[in-house]
Amino acid sequence: MNLKETLAKDLFTNIDSYWEVIPKIKDFFQLLKQNIDEKHYTEIKENIWIGKNVSIDETSIIKGPCIIDDNTIIGPYAYLRENTIIGQNCHIGHAVEIKNSIIFNNCQISHFNFVGDSIIGNNSHLAAGVIISNLKNDGTNIKINNIEISLRKLGAIIHDHVEVGCNSVIYPGTIIYSNASIYPLTRVRGVIAANTIVKDEKTREITFRNEFTSSETEAINRKVVKDVVKLLKDKGAVATSDNATELSAKEFSNNQRFMFMLSIANNSPNGFLEFEAVKNIEIGPDRESKQPLPDSAKWMNGSVKNIIINSEKGETLENVEYISDPSYHDVLILRQVQAQYRFEFGEMNGFCIIEYGFPHYFRKYVKGDAFESRLANIYFGKTSKSQNVKNATRLILEEFEKLYQTQYHLCLKR
Repeated sequence: MNLKETLAKDLFTNIDSYWEVIPKIKDFFQLLKQNIDEKHYTEIKENIWIGKNVSIDETSIIKGPCIIDDNTIIGPYAYLRENTIIGQNCHIGHAVEIKNSIIFNNCQISHFNFVGDSIIGNNSHLAAGVIISNLKNDGTNIKINNIEISLRKLGAIIHDHVEVGCNSVIYPGTIIYSNASIYPLTRVRGVIAANTIVKDEKTREITFRNEFTSSETEAINRKVVKDVVKLLKDKGAVATSDNATELSAKEFSNNQRFMFMLSIANNSPNGFLEFEAVKNIEIGPDRESKQPLPDSAKWMNGSVKNIIINSEKGETLENVEYISDPSYHDVLILRQVQAQYRFEFGEMNGFCIIEYGFPHYFRKYVKGDAFESRLANIYFGKTSKSQNVKNATRLILEEFEKLYQTQYHLCLKR
């Protein structure tokens, strides 16, 4: 998620998983009372603040604490309950109910929706009738990938640029990653990977979600999926022209994973993506490594789980010590890189931020070893004659897939 697109970005520090933010939302409002910019935000009722150019229909009901940021529209009969944070340029439509949730900037929640104990990422859209359920029927604690967490109420964690179609139902504890598209009348549960399309069974499009809680069940799941896909292809039920390669963190040693992810910080084969700089690097010590950490990294021993390095402007991967010095590579896990690329597709140009890597590898919750990539943000150049975000997103991700697939096969040959 692009944390620059919410007033509540400080809540996301010192956490391992986004769902940990949900019980902290009330803390945001306690601090807000002390630090609110009274020149910018107006307290229209006790504990209810609005920014500039906010439109609120007279039939709507708002219960504080609640804050609504600039240029947002609250439609007829909307019901905003306690501990609701709504970003800039949002549209909350007719008869929408929201409680204890963070809505990032540029979101549309159309009408007749319920959003409870949830986070909705930047530029995401919930079409009419979408319900995000936040409580299990039996009232027990929520489970994510069959792992129980300490929350009884949790709706969904929806990342940036997600589309959810009309009258879909999202089950408690669901996580949907960026650029996913949920078709109308779909029941959604579990973890939905980035750039995934999930459709109703009547469309005959099948999406596999490989969920597991241990290495043993992961191996079983992979074999089941492989056998089912083969059976469906043999019967002509699905297309057979699938050239994509699924990348797994376990295919690489720690050192090979560094080499592979370093090689992706490069220009794409067709030249449509030009690598510019690294923004963030996420690494952590390999607790299972038999080799000791180098002296300069021994401070990582103990309770350090994860480190995010913010690189300086214009810095490349090779200039970061933990990346450039091979003595670190066997004892550290490089999980994720956030890199900036310049793009040009005909009359469309600009730059974008892409996050890639193995974000769930060696995690306690939401385990997984699959390679993932997502478009975190996109900025069009002044000379760009087209600024169609969806079209640009599709072209950029397709080109990026060619880049990392090419580098993957090159790494295998080394």
